Amino acid sequence: MTKTQVFQVPHSAEGITKILQHLSLPIPDRAGYLAISQAEASKFSEAVTKVANKAPDSETILEYVRNVVAAAHPDARTAGAMTGYRAVEIVTLINIAKSEGRSFRNAVRMVLADGNRNEQGTALAYLQGLIEEYGGSTDTFGVQTSNKDTLPADVSKLEQPGSRQSADNVRELRPEKQSPEMAAPTQAGSPATERPADAAKKQYGESIHVYAGKAALCFAECTTRQGDKATLMIEAAQASGDGYNWQEKIMLMLTPAELPLVLGFFVGYLEKLELKGHGRQQEKAMTLTNQGNQFFITMIMRGQAPRAVPMPAKDGYPVLTMLLRQMLKNDPHLTAQLILQFSKRICDMHASERKTAAVANG
Repeated sequence: MTKTQVFQVPHSAEGITKILQHLSLPIPDRAGYLAISQAEASKFSEAVTKVANKAPDSETILEYVRNVVAAAHPDARTAGAMTGYRAVEIVTLINIAKSEGRSFRNAVRMVLADGNRNEQGTALAYLQGLIEEYGGSTDTFGVQTSNKDTLPADVSKLEQPGSRQSADNVRELRPEKQSPEMAAPTQAGSPATERPADAAKKQYGESIHVYAGKAALCFAECTTRQGDKATLMIEAAQASGDGYNWQEKIMLMLTPAELPLVLGFFVGYLEKLELKGHGRQQEKAMTLTNQGNQFFITMIMRGQAPRAVPMPAKDGYPVLTMLLRQMLKNDPHLTAQLILQFSKRICDMHASERKTAAVANG
């Protein structure tokens, strides 16, 4: 009878490499290991050990490990450079991968593959948008090299057997769900001029992208700057060449009072919803329309061309659940059923108010 191998938690890059080879996962290079040390500390070493030892929650933790090694691998930096952002911290790529999971890994693979150019362009635009949203630029791809507490000096001596294993090795994937202790706050949404880097880590969470021919949307979890209320930031970028111009995106943060209206729209309580008066000079607005077979979302900013995005019906579900999750954070004493009931009531009154105003205006 074969004795099961038991792995101890490694305290060096060499030890981690042996376990990653055992798991047939990509091997980061020296800069990648230093970034893992900086971003994850001992959490990553413990995670790979649990996976290798087939702990009860190893399948969930494996997803976290796949995300981290894919982001720390040189292939992720190569793909990142192809977006035009040649100065991105590896730690930023790790945070993106932990938040986006399989979508990030597949995008890296498609960008580097010599395959369908349309798919490659879409993946490139997706990565470009993520890097723009998450920020964290430096002069070179790199990390602060002073933090070597968990990965000591042997990192610099580490050979890279199989280091050219690409992100293709992570094609076989499980549902993207991380255990709470493996998740880390990430940021998405506005550029660095809109929010300091330190505040971003607290303010922004998961994000959802919807791409269309002429424009793209990003829905991102965030918190209000005053009151610390959970809400959504919605961004719209125009298509530009083979990608999307996220640097000149229109950004609109939903107020807490608008959350039940937008939730009600996606649930079906409203066929059309107009949100006006956003921005410091009330120069921004958004219209959401149910066209029967799809949603149609238009973002408007005074002085700029409208950004219109047809949104497939299936893409409404993750946005709906994100809205509901944010509302439950604000009112944890309520149930999802009660929030939906309140949303229905508010939407009915909103529709009635608009109807009365239309009659009054002739």
